[in-house]
Amino acid sequence: MKRKRSLRLLGLALVVVCAFGITSVASASAAGHWYHNGTRYVNGVTDTVTGTQTSSFALGAKLGGVKVEITCTGESTSGTLENTAAAGLFRSGTIHFTGCTVTKPSGQGCTANSPGESTGHITVTNLSATATSATSVEFTPPAGSPFVEIHIGGCPALENTYPVEGQATATASGNVLSFTSTSGSALTLGGATATFTGSSAQKNSASENVEVGA
Repeated sequence: MKRKRSLRLLGLALVVVCAFGITSVASASAAGHWYHNGTRYVNGVTDTVTGTQTSSFALGAKLGGVKVEITCTGESTSGTLENTAAAGLFRSGTIHFTGCTVTKPSGQGCTANSPGESTGHITVTNLSATATSATSVEFTPPAGSPFVEIHIGGCPALENTYPVEGQATATASGNVLSFTSTSGSALTLGGATATFTGSSAQKNSASENVEVGA
């Protein structure tokens, strides 16, 4: 009886170990990686990536009880991508938004820009990103820093410089990264919960599509 019981316990232990191993492998492989035209980049190989807007970008929040929305009609991204064993990474990223206007409140003469830039231009620098899954990419600023500061001018009630903080998450489909109300972003504008929407198509140095996969 003792021998049979020992065998049963050994069998149970093996099942637990195997189950744990399967779970660990699944967790380790849950992150996404970069591909170019369907071919996965070799780990450690770097490439430049550029993004071009496919739909307008909009950032919205309530500031002092006033609903504010900034819409940008142009966007370009640049940076360096690399696959590691753990995940696909994006470094030294810059996003330049152009044609940015304050669409809400309307008719108040409000303008938007990064401090030191001309009206309608907002630039995000030193951006990093991680492919957190085969369909998701999370963008973050340097630790302890905002994504960007946006100056709203031309309308006394809102005139100020507001930091954009948190993380922005995009859903990946083909070579297009889309920021939507359900893609998982957690941003604030001037400390107020913010929404961020828009999409951009990604290409590499050889003008191939850059995609995200397992």
